[in-house]
Amino acid sequence: MRKVILITNNDFAGTLFLNRLIKHKIEIEGVYLVSALRGNFKERLQRALALCATRSMIFLWYKTVVERLLFKFLSVDEKTIKSIKRLCRERHIPCERIHNVDDERFIDKIKCAKDALVLSAYGSQKFSEALVSAAQAFWNVHGSYLPYYRGAASYFWMLMNDGDPRGVTIHEVGKQLDSGAVITQRVINPNWNESLYSYHARCVLEAADLFVRAFEKYLDAQAGKIEFSPSRSSEKMGIAGLPKGRDVREFKKRGKHFFYWNDFNQIKGHLN
Repeated sequence: MRKVILITNNDFAGTLFLNRLIKHKIEIEGVYLVSALRGNFKERLQRALALCATRSMIFLWYKTVVERLLFKFLSVDEKTIKSIKRLCRERHIPCERIHNVDDERFIDKIKCAKDALVLSAYGSQKFSEALVSAAQAFWNVHGSYLPYYRGAASYFWMLMNDGDPRGVTIHEVGKQLDSGAVITQRVINPNWNESLYSYHARCVLEAADLFVRAFEKYLDAQAGKIEFSPSRSSEKMGIAGLPKGRDVREFKKRGKHFFYWNDFNQIKGHLN
């Protein structure tokens, strides 16, 4: 098992993460792009309406406009930062869009790739027991220091609050959201006056570095060179959820910023 199957989103975090893995010369067997609006058209419409009903429109605006559109036009230059499609095309990596990760056809594909580690990174997905069981090893990258800030928008809450450990976690996929044995973690504290966009980017890239080291240890363990045993924490905490309007107002009141215009160029320096 020396290859990785990556399940991610075709946006800011997924793009940075894959760029970093390629830089580390990780062999990618396939990339599957998923959307938070999963399922058929009716199910995706229902999900979209449910998101609108959360009263998180300001944060969803940031996700759509800044982390997707502005990132695409101001940061992805196809040299320092390449799009996922460009990376896959240049390196002959199969790349496919998946609307439902629990579809039987997708599960069959995972079953046929027994020699690969399945990695979910910034895919915003819950996985069925059938899919998890289909993989020999199934890991997830979560953008917080679990068990703190489970759920969506963890980087928002980590930047706003400084009372709990902040960072990233690589863990085995469990039955519940952001659960499972912890493989490795790293504390990543925000810099003074760092924007949400910049802090999130730094966490994504450090998570990729953390995964590479963990994957190398995992391969050594598979070869019988070392022991490899993820820790199993019984501690459970609630899910943070999407920031609502009052949370965004408090975020700004504390002097926090969503982004600075020079972030879009500085992010290229983070990748080097």
